[in-house]
Amino acid sequence: MFNPYFSFPNNEPAHKIRYNETMSGYIDPSVQFKGPITVGFGVVIEDNVIFEGSNFLGHRATIRPNCIFGKGAEVRVNAWVAQDCSIGNESVIYNYANISMGTDIGDYVYFGVRSITTNANDIVLHRDRVFVPEPCHIMDGARIASHVCMKAGLTIGYNALIGAGSMLTRDVPNNEIWLGNPARKVGEVPKDDVPSAWMDSMVDKVIRGG
Repeated sequence: MFNPYFSFPNNEPAHKIRYNETMSGYIDPSVQFKGPITVGFGVVIEDNVIFEGSNFLGHRATIRPNCIFGKGAEVRVNAWVAQDCSIGNESVIYNYANISMGTDIGDYVYFGVRSITTNANDIVLHRDRVFVPEPCHIMDGARIASHVCMKAGLTIGYNALIGAGSMLTRDVPNNEIWLGNPARKVGEVPKDDVPSAWMDSMVDKVIRGG
């Protein structure tokens, strides 16, 4: 019976070859698995990507070159992570999300279904101008609900919460709740609402807004 997931116990090249031959996907030989990882069918992982271990990639996820994934980071079904991104420990990129080139995502981040980051404030196609990327930054513990769009170059602060369908045009401070189009502050995250897995020092930092 066909198993829709492939488990990599280590970084042996033979495992990548077998995946490519049996799972309708592609994993470049340069990809590094520093710990166990589970991968669905049809996944594409391009060159020089690093996984620190205990990672999960859902069916048809795409990872472009030079990305780094912390321990326990997950990319779910049909999500896209562009080149040169950094995804922190235990962060989850949910179904059909799109992470643009150069995006930096911290630890324990929830990035919701069909949400996107952008990295350009100027559309230069067919213009005599140079594309200058402006990546987004999402700090530890932030939660982005579904169908959120982030303007290029924005920062979402520690433990911030962004409501579904929001259009972010400004930076979001630590511990604030934002919602709307354009999004605005509608409240503050309760002081005891922090990721349970964090060390006490990190929890204290988030509560203080440091």
